Amino acid sequence: MINDDGLEEATSGDWMESLLRSPIFQNLPPVYLQQILINLLMLRTLMIFPLK
Repeated sequence: MINDDGLEEATSGDWMESLLRSPIFQNLPPVYLQQILINLLMLRTLMIFPLK
């Protein structure tokens, strides 16, 4: 499925594949992409185990 921005959306719910296929992420240096994914993992962890 193509969204309004002309990007293909993953119909299976695979957000990672959709993210990595987007032009902006394809042009990122690998070290920046790695840092983004680490930050997303940290955010997910904080949502599951919030600091009290």
